[in-house]
Amino acid sequence: MFKQSYRIGSLFGIPVQLHISFLLVLPFLAWAIGNNIQYISGYANVPVDSLVLNPYLLGLILAILLFFTVTLHEISHSLVARKQGMTSNFGNRKIYQ
Repeated sequence: MFKQSYRIGSLFGIPVQLHISFLLVLPFLAWAIGNNIQYISGYANVPVDSLVLNPYLLGLILAILLFFTVTLHEISHSLVARKQGMTSNFGNRKIYQ
């Protein structure tokens, strides 16, 4: 059977898994951000001429940072749930001990 997600580590005893769809979403987000960097930099009041990185490389960095912050956000939910004595299952795996 095809395994859809892979464990890449754990934070505070909570397993972190990477779903295979991440490999599709990450390049798309990098491309979308890279194509629209002039608008994004305008919202941040940063002139496009002052950007030293390739727009698509900058898009990749921003996409990775987005996923990293979402992961931290979800880990914080898990830590609060653990502190309050809650448990949860994903499939057959118990993630809060």
